[in-house]
Amino acid sequence: MESTVLAAAAVVAPTLGAVAGLPRSGVAPRELGLAIFAGLLNQTFRTRLAGNGPIALKLIAANPIPAAHGEPFVLVFQGPEGCPLGQDTYWFEQNRTGKFQILIVPEATSGLASGRYVAVFNRLAKTKSLTTGQTHGLSA
Repeated sequence: MESTVLAAAAVVAPTLGAVAGLPRSGVAPRELGLAIFAGLLNQTFRTRLAGNGPIALKLIAANPIPAAHGEPFVLVFQGPEGCPLGQDTYWFEQNRTGKFQILIVPEATSGLASGRYVAVFNRLAKTKSLTTGQTHGLSA
């Protein structure tokens, strides 16, 4: 990806029941990895801007980020021009994944008016402490 990505981390929060009248369904947030999103390229995700109806965002890229540990990846969404979303955490909904929250940032090189947004996921690898034997981090 040739664009400059501002520091952004995606937050995937679980749906703890019905949100905005929609039932709990879809993929568990801890399972929303690169493989799931790669299978949803060119699919539409819906979100809302306060005071507006649904906004459709098309997933146009899902790329791994080279790392020694974990499963970091970046998603790029294309939304409608003229309806800019600011950097914030939004509820997303998609037919196969259900509802989840992620932090999106307007793409730095395209500007807010372009309708292009980036989400960076920095998934931690599940590790075991050498001293206590306890498992720490997120499962991939």
